[in-house]
Amino acid sequence: MATKQADFIHAWDTYWNHVERAERDIRENGHRGRLPPICYGDPWDEEFAAAYEAVRPFLRKFLKIRYYPVPVGLAFCMTPIKAETALQALMFFLNPAAELYGEAGVLDSAEFKAIKAAALLEFQRRDDARVAKTRISACTRKAKTKSQLVELRGVIFDHHFPKGEPFRKETLESKEIEALFGWSQSTVNKKMKLLFKGQNGMTAYAAVFDSHATTKGYNDRLEDQTLRVEAIWEDRRPEDNDEDDDDDDEGKGCRVLRT
Repeated sequence: MATKQADFIHAWDTYWNHVERAERDIRENGHRGRLPPICYGDPWDEEFAAAYEAVRPFLRKFLKIRYYPVPVGLAFCMTPIKAETALQALMFFLNPAAELYGEAGVLDSAEFKAIKAAALLEFQRRDDARVAKTRISACTRKAKTKSQLVELRGVIFDHHFPKGEPFRKETLESKEIEALFGWSQSTVNKKMKLLFKGQNGMTAYAAVFDSHATTKGYNDRLEDQTLRVEAIWEDRRPEDNDEDDDDDDEGKGCRVLRT
């Protein structure tokens, strides 16, 4: 991606450098008068043409044959310019610069200004799209993943701590999560891996919640430790009765430890 962006910037810089150079050439040498008719099309600035070809791959959305009006009475450009983009039309108009010698006020004409304005608009729209794509793609991926993890965490919490019902030890199966979110099995494991910080997402999830994984309690290992699961103490000993008797679960032999 970085290489592509660098190529984009270099191509545009090169193209506009040629535009600037051609305009300067015309303004500085316009007083020399028109070239003789035999000079039509010669010499062609191959580097300027190559600069447009380097830009062209970035203009796929703008490619459409159009006709661009030119000032009346030009010696070497007597008809509208046929081009696939305004940037190409601008290159055709200025290439070679010597063909516009002696054309008084050509760079200040309404026709030339219209072509250059259209070219600048194409450039601006393409550059804005590039910047927007770079920002949106990076931010959206991160925000989307964060949102999915928050939603996944909520689903897991609701499953194990149903409102008004006892704690549920049985873990969700991968296929249940797949059905809820429309994810593939590999995506489910990837999201669970991010959430539970384990090499295998579903295994890490089972280690936290599954009654077959541990009888000592349930760790608060979820992402950023924002979902705190209270540990359940099932191996209660008689000598522990002296502490926090009010926390007894009404004779069920179960006690809640605040972690």
